[in-house]
Amino acid sequence: MLAMAVGCGARRSLILDHDGAIDDYVALLMVAGADGPRLRAVTISFGGCDAEPAADATRRILAAVGAPAPVGVHAPSLRGKNEFPAAWRETCRQVPKLFPAAASRGPGDADAVAVLGRALDEGRRGIDILATGPLTNLAAAFREDPPRAGRAGRVVILGGAVRVPGNAPAGAEYNFFVDPDAAAYVLSLAGRGLAIDLVPLDATNQFPVTPRFVDRLLGARGGKARHAGRILKLSAESIAKSEYYLWDGAAALALLRPGALSFATLRLEVTPEGRTVESPAGHGPIRVALGLAPGVEPLDEVRAILDR
Repeated sequence: MLAMAVGCGARRSLILDHDGAIDDYVALLMVAGADGPRLRAVTISFGGCDAEPAADATRRILAAVGAPAPVGVHAPSLRGKNEFPAAWRETCRQVPKLFPAAASRGPGDADAVAVLGRALDEGRRGIDILATGPLTNLAAAFREDPPRAGRAGRVVILGGAVRVPGNAPAGAEYNFFVDPDAAAYVLSLAGRGLAIDLVPLDATNQFPVTPRFVDRLLGARGGKARHAGRILKLSAESIAKSEYYLWDGAAALALLRPGALSFATLRLEVTPEGRTVESPAGHGPIRVALGLAPGVEPLDEVRAILDR
């Protein structure tokens, strides 16, 4: 296991932009709390869950772990040109029921782009962003005020499939497939100085969730680990079929313990269909996670973060 501690040096500030899928809440638990980054805002993008159940679950989890933060929800019109399968968006509706005692409202709830913009505008230069859903909110916030990109620190993005097959139509990865225009725009900002770490399927394929991993979370000491185990059990059928990966947890690990993954510096294009293509004329330079660092057991790293 890596010895690198989370938050070495000064405690970083963070914005989390997610789309409410089951593993988004695992990523939220990984970064929330007094022992993680200073969570300045959480925003919900159109993607893996409908807006209100995703926001409700997010507020309840933040309350449960004592990490209040403004929650922003995407506007009804702010969505990509494609969408996740409807069946995938149903499971997330069960998450709020796991936290019945937690408050369902939080401070400063508002439109997602407004919350993102305020956090970037009011925060110190260098605020990090973890984006684990389609990049619609992030692209809108940067387009609204381009200098905001200069106030961001490290931007860790879950998306794309570079040297492996995609999991969406046309060989794309689903986050980029849902809003390829937003993905292309945000990646283009790498050429203007935005520091992007991309975590594509190349890396997340190393994070298959197993029933044993869920059981270890449920039996852990820390409350965040147990919360994560209960949430993942909602996807027990897919996990039992070896069809479920900790996609968003991999991106959170890249933020918290970047030494756990192996990176290459690439230039990338996003096609109109959402495919991610290496190209000398593409956007970049972008640090792209293509696998694990030697000797890393990725789910052990994730469990250690959750079980603090």
